[in-house]
Amino acid sequence: MKKVFPYLSAPTLVLAIFTIIFQLWKVDIAQPAFDYEGDSLFSIFVVRTIIETGWIFSNPSVGFPYEFVLHDFPIHTDFSNILLFKFFSYFSSNPFLIVNLFFIASFALVALSAFYVLRSFGISYFTSLIFATLYSFAPYHLMRSVAHLSLSNYFLAPLVIMVAIWIANEEIEVISRNKKQCLTVSNNKKLLATFLISVIAATNGIYYAFFSIIIFILALLLAYLKKGKLITARSIVVPIFIILIATIVLYLNLPSSVYWLKHGPSHLASRTPYESELYALRINSLLLPVANHYLDFLANIRDSFNNLTTQNGESGAESLGIIGSIGLLFLFFWTIFSNRSEENSVFQKILKKFSLDSKDQNFISDLAALNISLILFFTSGGLIMFFAIKFPHIRSHARISIFISFICLTAIALLCDKIRQKNYRLTTALFLTLFAFGIFDQVGRISVGSGNPHSLIIQSDEMKKRFNYDKTFFSDVEKSLPQKSAIFIFPVQNFPEGGSYHSLTPYLHSKNLLWSFPTIARRENSIWQQSYYKKNFKEFFGEMKKFSFSAVVIDRKLYVGNKDLTGLAKLEAQLGSQIKKPPILSQNGDWAFYQIK
Repeated sequence: MKKVFPYLSAPTLVLAIFTIIFQLWKVDIAQPAFDYEGDSLFSIFVVRTIIETGWIFSNPSVGFPYEFVLHDFPIHTDFSNILLFKFFSYFSSNPFLIVNLFFIASFALVALSAFYVLRSFGISYFTSLIFATLYSFAPYHLMRSVAHLSLSNYFLAPLVIMVAIWIANEEIEVISRNKKQCLTVSNNKKLLATFLISVIAATNGIYYAFFSIIIFILALLLAYLKKGKLITARSIVVPIFIILIATIVLYLNLPSSVYWLKHGPSHLASRTPYESELYALRINSLLLPVANHYLDFLANIRDSFNNLTTQNGESGAESLGIIGSIGLLFLFFWTIFSNRSEENSVFQKILKKFSLDSKDQNFISDLAALNISLILFFTSGGLIMFFAIKFPHIRSHARISIFISFICLTAIALLCDKIRQKNYRLTTALFLTLFAFGIFDQVGRISVGSGNPHSLIIQSDEMKKRFNYDKTFFSDVEKSLPQKSAIFIFPVQNFPEGGSYHSLTPYLHSKNLLWSFPTIARRENSIWQQSYYKKNFKEFFGEMKKFSFSAVVIDRKLYVGNKDLTGLAKLEAQLGSQIKKPPILSQNGDWAFYQIK
């Protein structure tokens, strides 16, 4: 327990702070709490599919009358997160609750991972606890939220950086000499740890797998530059781990590959190299404050840059916070001036001020080298574009920012530790103040309920009303039809890109009905819907009856959002002559239900 307890303190502290910041006592976590639109609905859809079918490959309740399969959608490499969804599903059948609990649990997992890695770097318990907590509340985490659940669970990032430092210093030993000078297989614990971390990297989403491979390659290059030898007894194992990650990723996507061979290649995510440039890392976004900062003048700085420059849709998640930004600038400074040996140079003064010995200097140099390499590789106009020309599907390179964030915070943690060793009591108080400021700076303004219009609003009054309206409406729909009745959803749209996830809502709130949406774009069902939808209404209606659809639901909110009021009025007029009884409207007007003759 003496060994375990310190590691439990980090997730415990983070969960306590999370509870206070998000005022969880005011939140009903059985309902959507952090988001109830866009990509978050897809996250809930995936969890609901796991609850209903046991896994993610297919779902018989949607995409009717054909079989809906997820082989075209690249989520198989989220295997470790899917296992966590599956674990939660043994305790609850409420997908909204599971999504909320997973997001909350991700803070604890990130804190535990960061604390472990910081301690492995020799940073004190107190400092590790502070910076692990700061890292778990990175703006990236809060901006991803439940919309990108797998990305929110970035506990892998500190572990990958730890392995990168081992690789750079050739600490992963495969073969060793015993007392008799015989070569034997090493019992190096770092070898086993690297194997396990590589497996986790391959199963934690395609982006984190790709970033891990790039980081390992850069660390191997750094080892070569330090040692002057490309292949050594200790570096030769690194390509094996890189191949291991790639092999597991390919294996996890094997069901999709088999499906594509049988049914043709996927037409999803037809992306261009331009998108890789659009969603590339930007240094100014790393340094800018969060958009919902408590201090209005800082929040306005972010808004001003967003208005003046071309920012991608993920720019708000790249922010490092003020402490992380100081770490970024420090590592830039270190990279440029670490070769200055003059007695009175600023660099030499820093070494004396912080009492940095040669081991500390080498460690910071490794962090600085990884930091600048990642930025040069993934920034707008960076080396990643040579990769993106051939493989444009992995486009959101700005997501590397969460790895950079840990590198920067680790550098500041080391400096703080050195200062604290000189004046324990005074610096402890100062660092607690720094910690409070860091949380204040990174999290920004958050409110529960109606809240402040400039804050990140948790479970707003509007969200709760919309959820309850949807729940009531689809409960009434289900009561009015026999079990396993098929319902067609208008408008016909593409999935997952080019359409709206809002039309997933009917499935999320029903138990025993079959729904026409979603259908994978350009697959058989989607082609059927699109082709007949463009024909005259009577012919399309005849096809619906042929496939045993007994009702229609109109996503009126989507029509209004697309400013297609004419199309909505025409559809409702045509349906008026085909129904058994007057339509049922949701209380907020988002949905209309028509039971056909």
